[in-house]
Amino acid sequence: MNYRELLSLYGITEQDLRDFKSLEGIFSEEFKNKLSEETKLFVLKYLPKGAQILMKGDLENAFKGTIEKFLETFFKSPSVLESYVETVAKTHVSIKVPPQEFFLDFLKFYEVLFLDQEFPKGKEKLFKKFLLTVLLTGVYILLQVLEDVEVKELRDPVTGLLPSRDLVIQAPELLRKYKTVAVIDIDRFWEVNFYHGYVTGNALLALFASTLRNRFPGSTIFRWQNDEFVIFTNEEAEEVREKLSKLRKEFSGSTLFLPTRKGSAEVKISFSGIVSPTELFAEKDLKVIHWELYRLLDEVKNSEEVTFKLVREKDLEKLEKEKKLIDGVIDALYHRRVRLAFQRVVNIHTGETVYSEILARLEIDGKIVSAGAFIDLIEGTTVEAELDKLVLEKVFSPISVASKLGKLSVNLSFPFLRNQYPWLSKKLKITDRRGNFIFELTEREDVFKIQEIVNKLKGLSTLGAEISLDDFGVKFSNFLLIKKLPVNHVKIDGSIVKDSMKSELDRAFLESIIKLAKLKNIDVTAEYVDSEEIAEALKELGERYGFKNIYGQGYLWHKPEILE
Repeated sequence: MNYRELLSLYGITEQDLRDFKSLEGIFSEEFKNKLSEETKLFVLKYLPKGAQILMKGDLENAFKGTIEKFLETFFKSPSVLESYVETVAKTHVSIKVPPQEFFLDFLKFYEVLFLDQEFPKGKEKLFKKFLLTVLLTGVYILLQVLEDVEVKELRDPVTGLLPSRDLVIQAPELLRKYKTVAVIDIDRFWEVNFYHGYVTGNALLALFASTLRNRFPGSTIFRWQNDEFVIFTNEEAEEVREKLSKLRKEFSGSTLFLPTRKGSAEVKISFSGIVSPTELFAEKDLKVIHWELYRLLDEVKNSEEVTFKLVREKDLEKLEKEKKLIDGVIDALYHRRVRLAFQRVVNIHTGETVYSEILARLEIDGKIVSAGAFIDLIEGTTVEAELDKLVLEKVFSPISVASKLGKLSVNLSFPFLRNQYPWLSKKLKITDRRGNFIFELTEREDVFKIQEIVNKLKGLSTLGAEISLDDFGVKFSNFLLIKKLPVNHVKIDGSIVKDSMKSELDRAFLESIIKLAKLKNIDVTAEYVDSEEIAEALKELGERYGFKNIYGQGYLWHKPEILE
């Protein structure tokens, strides 16, 4: 039985909870101070475990604030009251307050509230309902504490939900038993832990879990990962999405008062997720289901438009193709089925080849697949780092055809630099071609947040390699990198190059890069030069600013060609 059901059993309606707002002014600050002080003194004098907790954690002031917040919350909206009650229950569990001590403490609080406060004139009936609600709240919290004691070995200790290990075991049966599955992620949950501490973070998780239990009675709910939850329910998928959307609005319109180590914190909560009919996952392998759910959830988290995605069959068809491609990539890397291609980069003014970019190709299901087809699916992973290493092994090989191309540019990902820098620096030290390498930093993260990457780039520069910034003008590749890093080249993102023919803003950006490059004495390469019109426009810009080191890469001069 949830909190609202208990209240309704004794005739307390939602309208009564809303009407309590009119009682808010009857409690003076002096009375609230007395209420909290006498309750605290009772704990310190008569309840040894509670006193130990207060003294050990320096929680005396926090206890006083919590008592006042507890009283004030009865004058908030019903949903805020419900959430706070669940939080108080889980907080008492988390700090291991014995059930009997909690109830004795609560009775002292209720005694002061009942005996020392006069009934407001004209509102006697409502005040009686208020007192009954407070009493029932104490009973409810006690029941929650007792229930947690009974099931603590079987449940997640923070939320009281079924743990993720049980999800793995029960998933096939649950997919057959229920109509709908929902996966929910609390947005930016890490900020709560970071700014307020883990006590507050755990209280938020406990509150959210209790809310889900109350909103989805008869459902099976798991805490999946740190701040992710899975609901199996027999409600229809569209109905579940609407219910979650409504709950999100309720939370976004309220401020939650959660405990901290030394008081309470005001916290806002938001969340997003996916909702799907379980029949879409019938007969699928559990690992595939896990992967598909995570991909769908990640898509929603990175979307500015969708808060709760209703999964359709076409969504899973797309994911199945992605999963097949990723499996093919991993298999190709494992069996070292890596091929090299190259594309010449020419001087815009002279047409001479300045260097060649090495491009990765994989043999998948008997076909040659370019990196552009799969790189977004593996970026930032150890799979991407493995691809980089296999490409570089071929490039450094003295018998490789690539060694005859002259100066080469090769992509380097962050995962590769983190894990394989010693290997790469050793290769550079022993090769007699160290001056023939340009390493293109594929920007997918904020490099200045990772000092080790900055140091490693400087190390490569010291060993004679040149450093280039790929995709300049988009993502994290920006002016600060040119200013701070040992950069020799910038490669302007192809989208900017193409749009410069029709957009004054993009053209102005191109001009600014050329002027900047001239000041810093670095080279500029423009991608996607596929027409004479683009080439002439770039040549004109170079001549206008007296800048000779402007290069072009594109189908106008050379389509990528398989090397080996």
